[in-house]
Amino acid sequence: MRIAIIGAGDIGSTLGSKWIDAGHQVTFGVRDPGSAKAASLRARLGERAGITSVGEALAGADVVLLAVTGSAVAQVAEDYGQHLDNRVVIDATNQLVKGRTEAAGNWEERATLNSTAVLRKHAPGASVYRAFNSYAWEIFADPVFGDRRADLFYCGPADDGQEAVEELIANVGLRPVRLGDLDRAEDVDNVLALWAALAIFGGKGRANVAFTVLER
Repeated sequence: MRIAIIGAGDIGSTLGSKWIDAGHQVTFGVRDPGSAKAASLRARLGERAGITSVGEALAGADVVLLAVTGSAVAQVAEDYGQHLDNRVVIDATNQLVKGRTEAAGNWEERATLNSTAVLRKHAPGASVYRAFNSYAWEIFADPVFGDRRADLFYCGPADDGQEAVEELIANVGLRPVRLGDLDRAEDVDNVLALWAALAIFGGKGRANVAFTVLER
């Protein structure tokens, strides 16, 4: 797949590296391709990934991962909505100030964590999914616990995009578990709250907690 990752932080770079290893074509779209963060990512990945402007990254993409800060999503959607239409768009963002929840040891005032409403508004033709928001990047880097791999809960439409999203989840080493259509985004977000209660507030560690579903 041709994947555009918008953002070059820990989540985007970790997932992008895994997807490159799986054979996908990955391009990072960033506000300033000449920035120190972009240079760091370029040094890490070498020639394996492109790093360019947001518009250029979106132009050739089949799948788009939004991995910017939550506060930046509305502007990205407004500026590039037409480039998101008719594509699979994965919202991996959370409407939280990075580091504040962990530093404070508790949740800020809880509001809607996802950006699905603004994406639907500005890109009504996109197939929007909610995924990759409920664990820290450390889990994506190493999702195997003993002889078990962690599950990743996600939601979104049961259309052609579902197969692509599940393939990308599996490429990271996680087992995809669909909770339903996009109206179940709050359920996916609640997984983050449970993870934070254990990993961050409970002191178990960001790299040490994930979930799996037991079925009979």
